[in-house]
Amino acid sequence: RNRVRALRSTTSQQAVASAFDTSQGATVPMLLRNLVVAPLGEEWVFRACTLPLLRVHGHLAPWPAILTAAFAFSLAHAHHHVTLDRSSRLFVTIAHPAACALQMTYTVLFGTFAGALLLRTGSLAAPLAAHVACNALGFPNFDAVIPANPGTQRSLAVGTIVAGIVAFAVAIRPVTSAVHSSWTHLENAGECGSVYLWR
Repeated sequence: RNRVRALRSTTSQQAVASAFDTSQGATVPMLLRNLVVAPLGEEWVFRACTLPLLRVHGHLAPWPAILTAAFAFSLAHAHHHVTLDRSSRLFVTIAHPAACALQMTYTVLFGTFAGALLLRTGSLAAPLAAHVACNALGFPNFDAVIPANPGTQRSLAVGTIVAGIVAFAVAIRPVTSAVHSSWTHLENAGECGSVYLWR
């Protein structure tokens, strides 16, 4: 029984790790999928198309629209962990629930960030660049900050993470300002222009 539990635990951990691994053993088609096709397709569908529909026709405020689109974006990634029962044609099995929950949480957070980027900048380029970078870097590796690592290595890893968080918090608003975006000139042009404005 203990061996079975250990095997299940190891398998679940491997599933969590592989859910975000886009670098090891990547082939050219995989790289094209992860760095070109997926970012372009997903940002077009869930940001460029879904957010304007929610803002204009759904009459949602920015944050409810962003969160709704982010949740839809997250659901679109759940199929990696769901098994179809072909006899009943229903989705009945979730393989590795921990990996599924982690990936959905991660994609909701990223979808929220990407949606905020679109509405603040008025440009699809910002969330698209963030999506490509996210897929290229993969899920953060926190192994270096665990206590078992040497003091200098751990201090450097923690310092780098803290510095990155601080820099992000300080720079995110000025960097994403829509002052120079062509969408700001459409503020009084009707629904299509105002949908992208952060207000």
